[in-house]
Amino acid sequence: MRILVTGASGMCGNAISNYLSTVGHKVVGLYRSHKPNGEFVKEYCNLSKGIELDGEFDVIVHCAGALPYQKPGIAEYVSGNIDTMRNLLGFAHRKKIGRMIYISTIGIYGDFQEEMIDESSPRINPDDYGLTKYIAERMLYEDELVEGIALRCPGIVGKGARGVWLSNVAEKMVKNEEVTVSTPEFITKNLVHTKDLSLFVETLINKNTWDEDSLVIACDEGKKVIDIIEQMKTELESASSIIEVDSSKKPFCLNSQKAVSEGYRPMRINELISKYCEELKEKDR
Repeated sequence: MRILVTGASGMCGNAISNYLSTVGHKVVGLYRSHKPNGEFVKEYCNLSKGIELDGEFDVIVHCAGALPYQKPGIAEYVSGNIDTMRNLLGFAHRKKIGRMIYISTIGIYGDFQEEMIDESSPRINPDDYGLTKYIAERMLYEDELVEGIALRCPGIVGKGARGVWLSNVAEKMVKNEEVTVSTPEFITKNLVHTKDLSLFVETLINKNTWDEDSLVIACDEGKKVIDIIEQMKTELESASSIIEVDSSKKPFCLNSQKAVSEGYRPMRINELISKYCEELKEKDR
């Protein structure tokens, strides 16, 4: 297939572009900030301004967008998440591209009031990031010409991970700085690795149709937060001290049962943590 991937210079977009190209797909990766690495075709494009590309495409994998760690204001969120979706759908109409996979976020839910979160959980007071990502999801759902599916991801880790809780912990551990934990005994599944995300994207691409318009994805088994942190400390050979602190935030866990029924097959959580730690150590070599 010929696949268009947006955000190809970002962590997720680059991982997906490289994986899809290695398994035989013809990938065109769009970038704006810097030219990405990988054996696929790279094209510069500011998606918020418009898209002009030659050739035909079978599917779009939309990874680009404004992210919280970049500290954008509302104007940048609207431009990066809403305007880009509008322009991408217009491009899909002109090119008669009938399918799009959208890398979304659990941030669309806002304040988590339930311990278990799935696709039907209520949205309560989402911030600017979550709100604009949800609007982009709605634009995709309501489009009559493009079949779309949104993957609602928690903290994604892999090479270059930034701005999620596990990468923040890792950054402190690499520097042997103090790490705080507020819910040490809580069993969480709220992690995704770019490898698993890439494999799932390929699985969805190979399906003739999708039964859902959104899927929550996460690990399919849980692990105590403190055990995750202790495993990272051991594998990174860190001298960081681990300090328990109070927090008013309620912990939550993601239910990815529907994603599993659609073919999502994540690695075990211990394996995920080990793989991420190895990537961190490779970066420092």
